[in-house]
Amino acid sequence: MNQNYILACSIIAVMLLFGCSSFNTEEAVPSYINIKNYSLSSNGNQGSIHHNFQDAWMYVNGDYAGAYQIPFNIPVLSTGNSTIRITPGIRVNGSQTEARIYPFIKAYETNQLLAPGLSTLINPIYEYESEGLYGIIPGSTPVDLVVARLNPKTEWTKVYFDFTELTNSSGATSYQPVIQLQYDKEKPEIDQVVQIDNLKIIYR
Repeated sequence: MNQNYILACSIIAVMLLFGCSSFNTEEAVPSYINIKNYSLSSNGNQGSIHHNFQDAWMYVNGDYAGAYQIPFNIPVLSTGNSTIRITPGIRVNGSQTEARIYPFIKAYETNQLLAPGLSTLINPIYEYESEGLYGIIPGSTPVDLVVARLNPKTEWTKVYFDFTELTNSSGATSYQPVIQLQYDKEKPEIDQVVQIDNLKIIYR
């Protein structure tokens, strides 16, 4: 028999076997985790419970599943009884592009039975870390370290400032935060008002 014919038949047979094997392989059906909202509990000595946690950083069975902006409904390959760990995320120093985990909140952990093709609703209930020290600041004195500058807005906005790098590199032994307001002479309004509420400093 012609050797070229035998080789061609062998190649066709291998291709058919590979094709059948690929066709019979079942694709994994993901389950879904749905987070629509969150809440924050307080012991009464930690100031306001109002926050702006825009993101949720999530781990499923110890594996990082991603950070997503709330609300979301995302697929995960884990099924069955699963441990889900969720940590709130913020945008720091007034920037919408700088996302970080908020370090003063305990991660919310829950066990859920995940089913393929079905969505599991989770609304985390966060708590402050017990070792955090909370200072509600009634007044302040100007200092020479600038963290960030904010543009005017007409609606209430919650902003998080991270002083860690600044304070560590300064070598100072004490700090006094200050908010400086600048009058914009280019604007037609004579009276320019800045409203500040729920000012809180957390350190550890």
